[in-house]
Amino acid sequence: MNLLETLSNLDAVASNEDEIKNFLKTELSQYADEILYDNLGSIIFKIGNNDNFKIMLDAHIDEVGFIVKNILDNGKILLKELGNVSDYAKFNIRGRITTTSGNKIYGIINGGSDDLHFDLGITNKNDIEKLGIEVGNMVCFATEFKDYKINNIVEGKALDNRVGCYILAQTIKKLKNKNLNSSIYFAFSSSEEVGLRGGKTAASLINPNIAFVIDVVSAKNVFDNSGLNTRKNGNGFLIEVYDKTFIPSKKMINLVKNIAIKKNIKYQLDTMNGGGTNAGEIHKLGKGIPSLVTAISLRYCHGSHSMVNMNDVNDLINVYVQLLQEI
Repeated sequence: MNLLETLSNLDAVASNEDEIKNFLKTELSQYADEILYDNLGSIIFKIGNNDNFKIMLDAHIDEVGFIVKNILDNGKILLKELGNVSDYAKFNIRGRITTTSGNKIYGIINGGSDDLHFDLGITNKNDIEKLGIEVGNMVCFATEFKDYKINNIVEGKALDNRVGCYILAQTIKKLKNKNLNSSIYFAFSSSEEVGLRGGKTAASLINPNIAFVIDVVSAKNVFDNSGLNTRKNGNGFLIEVYDKTFIPSKKMINLVKNIAIKKNIKYQLDTMNGGGTNAGEIHKLGKGIPSLVTAISLRYCHGSHSMVNMNDVNDLINVYVQLLQEI
């Protein structure tokens, strides 16, 4: 659990992802046969040495958040939204600016979409700039990770997609010293929240035979236990059979579904009627890359606090550990 807590508490919006990249390099270098980088900010850990068959696993490292857009003479710090931040997370929410030198400055995110700003309680521009705050500085929610210690529920910021990063990291560790029939590339990709960018460039670098994207989805009807809700927390990970940017083949669906059935692991078949994932770009490269999206259901996704059931997360790790040894 400490690994997910660390990943959640780190700050990384699109193109400002050094905190999490540096941590992942320290955490995972000992498990990798090679480390690669694209030119946008993705970091890729390769294990195995059979490039006749290359498997890509992707999880994006950026979170929804903001950058400083302007600093007014009266001390008001205007913000630019990066990604689709939930409306309720733009009013009276504690946040932090990371200055160019790396200092963390805490304040209040407020104003909603029409007047989005950061309030330090300072009433002039000069005092703001003396703190080292500049246009372009990253602004994230100042949420601290919590383990509820009830039914394996945890809460934190940026669980989209630090949950996916956690799944990739734990899978790498569990595959250490396993016999593999392929080369596996674990891509922690940049800038997904602003247009599926790093997944495309990382896949271009890897040129995989097949790809799996691990992401999260929003559990909108959180108290709906009917058959209409295919995103129940604690009822299994999700196999995405459709979104508006990508539709997987039955063969790819069955690869994951059959492992889950074999290991008696719960899963849910889900459709994403809005939005998409890095698979939307990855599958179109070259002659086409067979791809699949597996996801974890979050409560309050893209907000300042999200909730996840770790049973779903751990089940998906177990599926991938088994799958990657069998392919």
